[in-house]
Amino acid sequence: MPRGMQLNKKQEISIKNAAASSCRPFKGRRMKYYVLEPEVAGNFGGNTIFIDRSARPPLVKRFHYEFNVWLGDPILEAVCCYIVTESLRNQILSLEAVGVSFGPVEVSTTYPFDEVSKNRELPAFVWLQVNGRAGLDDFGYSLAHTLVVSDRILNILRDAGMKHCDVADFTSEAVNMQP
Repeated sequence: MPRGMQLNKKQEISIKNAAASSCRPFKGRRMKYYVLEPEVAGNFGGNTIFIDRSARPPLVKRFHYEFNVWLGDPILEAVCCYIVTESLRNQILSLEAVGVSFGPVEVSTTYPFDEVSKNRELPAFVWLQVNGRAGLDDFGYSLAHTLVVSDRILNILRDAGMKHCDVADFTSEAVNMQP
């Protein structure tokens, strides 16, 4: 803008709204975020291939989730690795969520699951791969390696039937800037 040029109120508001809608960090700061501890219905199966099991989150090349029990939530955890139902994945994709991608997961059941849930059929699951920044993107990891999601993702999770997940407000600890 040329020096000395004055803007009227309508122009000032228009410029502020344009800046707010195009500036991702500004949008991220306005959104509320939550730390999730999803249902743990099993663990890594024997066919999981680790790149580095000691890393947090573990670096996994191939994910095999082995069910011991399942209370029915659409998002499940195995040590900082997550799976979601295909229908939940489709809802997340329809939002054009930031900080997440999806991959295949092998799913199997153990004797306890088979015994307790004889007639329960598992839906199709996919691997939810978190690659965003906590407090900025829709999905991210906190510095404590916990899953952080935006309020719009939390709403989808709840609508999809998530009931056995601990949810807490994400405080702006130091925002984890690394994906």
